[in-house]
Amino acid sequence: MAWMNFSDGPFAEALVWTILHSFWQFVVIAFGMSVLLKMYQNHKSDVRYYISLASMAVALVTFVLSFFYFYTNGNGEATLFPDSKIHEVSSIIAQTSFWDRLNTWIALYQKPIFLTWVLGVTLFGLRLIGALCYVEYLVKSMSPIYHQNVFKTFYANDTAFCINDNIRIGESKHISSPMILGLIKPVILFPIGMINQLETAGSGCHIGT
Repeated sequence: MAWMNFSDGPFAEALVWTILHSFWQFVVIAFGMSVLLKMYQNHKSDVRYYISLASMAVALVTFVLSFFYFYTNGNGEATLFPDSKIHEVSSIIAQTSFWDRLNTWIALYQKPIFLTWVLGVTLFGLRLIGALCYVEYLVKSMSPIYHQNVFKTFYANDTAFCINDNIRIGESKHISSPMILGLIKPVILFPIGMINQLETAGSGCHIGT
């Protein structure tokens, strides 16, 4: 019962309005990111990576600031469209303004919107935890590669491409294509037997890029 009351409180109300405004805010941020990526498409991959990372950070900050704005100003619709919040279903017909009808709809369906958002965040969190556990399993179950030529090639390319990380190389029977895992302790994984089919110079260039 306390949970249901919480979903009708000012926190949930501010969050619902933040979610609704995040749609157009994220579209604007995504458009700006796509323009920047287009402008820097011929630059180093690091530049495009930082543009994407900065865009996600801006989206997160925008969401948080929007929430605090609506929370500290009471309710979102009262700030943007004064005297428009209506709690009675019968009043929908009497309203002629688009914003009045929109505010009425949001007031009526605030709880389902809030609960749907909570459910989505929970499912996404569980999926993220599962993915992290699977990555950890791949790293723990990999078979390290001790081929001398492979080590010479990859570590020579570390210097050539200014990669300072001590990258580990391994094979895994659980994957079908090469992948790079981790940021702090990166690991390069190959499917079983693929490392023997790669040309030494070519594979090093791919890792460098």
